[in-house]
Amino acid sequence: DNFALTKKLNDKKAIAKAQYALGLICTNLTLYDSARYYIAAAENAALQLKDTFLLANCYNTLSMMQRYQADYNSSVTYALKSAALAEQSTDSSLIKLLPKIYSNISGALTGENQFEKAIVYSKKALQFTNYPDEQRYRIILHQSIADAYVNLKQLAAAKPYLDTAVLLTGKFNNGIIKLLMFSTEGNYYDQAREYKKALA
Repeated sequence: DNFALTKKLNDKKAIAKAQYALGLICTNLTLYDSARYYIAAAENAALQLKDTFLLANCYNTLSMMQRYQADYNSSVTYALKSAALAEQSTDSSLIKLLPKIYSNISGALTGENQFEKAIVYSKKALQFTNYPDEQRYRIILHQSIADAYVNLKQLAAAKPYLDTAVLLTGKFNNGIIKLLMFSTEGNYYDQAREYKKALA
């Protein structure tokens, strides 16, 4: 009957979400073989269930996994697949994934030293507001743009993004973010030949 069919469908969705969650956990723990297994299972289920939100998350997580392993080309490919799904959607929960996806694309492009393209995607991500973990992402995005401009030797362009990143970091209690900021500031002031500040 309809109830049994609905329950079966809901069970499949719940299993697919659990598989994705396990894949994400394994990715964060650098257990990549296990992560691929669970994400592949979740991806197949998402395709069968026509669950675009889950599918976009699968592709974005695969992108992160490839980036963590320095396979930047594959990372960009997966992230662009994820972005295409979100960009074509009218679902607000899917649209709210875009800043995270664009940030991921920017990170992979930076890994390939494609700094100009990385800046474009980080700036696209900055146009969004009211999404999960926005404060952290806004710091990362400003810091990433500053870094990219420093690598391009465009210090004047880097400075406003660096200043904003420093300001936002001061209001955010996260040791890793602060460590990344110290690195970006050091690179900037080293390039600017303000060596005392670079060592501060």
